[in-house]
Amino acid sequence: MTTAVANQIRFQCPGCSRSYRAPGRLLGKQVTCANCKTTVRLGDSKSKHDDRGGLEILPSRRASGPEPVGDRHAGGEHAVARADSPRERRRRIREREFNDPNLLRQLDNAGNMALIWALIGGMCPILGLFAIKKGNDARYLARRMKRPVPGTATVGLILGWLSVIGFLVFVLTLVASIAVVALRM
Repeated sequence: MTTAVANQIRFQCPGCSRSYRAPGRLLGKQVTCANCKTTVRLGDSKSKHDDRGGLEILPSRRASGPEPVGDRHAGGEHAVARADSPRERRRRIREREFNDPNLLRQLDNAGNMALIWALIGGMCPILGLFAIKKGNDARYLARRMKRPVPGTATVGLILGWLSVIGFLVFVLTLVASIAVVALRM
C-alpha cells in the first residue's frame, strides 16, 4: 500500500511487509526494499489496495519527529528506502536474530559441546574449564536471542564446575596430606 503526505510517500514492501517513507519526488519511480531487495514502483496503478494508482492522501496531522526517507542511487532511478524509525529498526534486528538459523545452530552446538567437555572433564578434570566456557557461551547466545538456555548447556556447566571443584578438593587434600606426613617425620 502506498500513501502520500506533504511530499512524502508512505508504502509497504509487498515482499516482506516492511513500512517505509520516501520523498514525494520518487512517485512513479522504482525503489528497492533495504530488507528483502524487492523492487517496488511507487504509485503503481496496478496496486490492489487503492483504485487511484496506489496513492492515498493522509490527514495533515503527523507523528512528532522527523523520519528518515529514501535515498537516490547515483546511477539510475532506483532508490533504497529506509525503515521508519531507529526503534523500529532495532525491533526488526532483534526479530531477525531471534529466528536466525546460524545463531540457532551456534546455540545448539555450544550447548552440546558444553556437555561433551563436561563428560570428558570427568576423566580429566582440567577439561571441565572448557565445559564451563562453552556453557556460558550458550547462555550468552540464548539471552541474546531471547530463547531458553539448552538443557545440555546447563548440564555441561554443572558437571564442568563439579569436575573443577572436585579436582581442586583433590589437590588440596593431597597437599594437606603431604604436609601432615612431612610434619610427622
